[in-house]
Amino acid sequence: RWSSSLLEHLGIVLRELIEHVIQNRLTAIPFFRDLLDDQRASLAKLMQVQRYAQGQTVFLQGDRGDALYIIYSGKVRMYKAREETELSAISTKTKMRSIVVGRRHSLLTGSQWSRKLERIGLKDSHRLATFHPQLEQPWFGGNAFLQPGTLQSGTAICFEPTKLLVTRSSALPAFCEIVPEFLALLEESTRDFKAINELNVGSEAVCNEAQNQIDRMGEVVDMLRQ
Repeated sequence: RWSSSLLEHLGIVLRELIEHVIQNRLTAIPFFRDLLDDQRASLAKLMQVQRYAQGQTVFLQGDRGDALYIIYSGKVRMYKAREETELSAISTKTKMRSIVVGRRHSLLTGSQWSRKLERIGLKDSHRLATFHPQLEQPWFGGNAFLQPGTLQSGTAICFEPTKLLVTRSSALPAFCEIVPEFLALLEESTRDFKAINELNVGSEAVCNEAQNQIDRMGEVVDMLRQ
């Protein structure tokens, strides 16, 4: 039988190995690359690695958030339903919190992806942003990280098999103590994402109004023909 002390020791060794992996991953991310080794080591203690399959949901629009997600492998797309009926559809159609079907290692084509989105009440036109490791700021969920309990403004879905470094909001004070300058950067990226969100909503409103005008013009033409 395994003794409790041996199991405890194995748990410590495993956690140290995970932290070492996280440290290495941080060196590939622009902001964290220039930090001291000790800073990355301290940050690694605050993070967890989470793996997602293609099509798997990280969180839903309307979920209460409490974490920062840093992407170091894969690609995540953020979608926003802009009507109450669409948001309701997301809530009722995502019981499994995933749109993955078929073979595990078979990546979806564009048309397959669209059909999967439709199953949870979303369309590709709802996409706000795409996050991947090559970005200068490859993270999302910053608003909920800064203000725990904030409702997520969009639905995050993995467009490819994805690996994330996740930090819970309870670690925010320690995180900012290790890298104080990250707080200002996080606030900036959060403001930028909100601006993109508002721009998309505004653009859709303009498009909807234009479509309404076209429909009304069509009705007038039909009346004149009668």
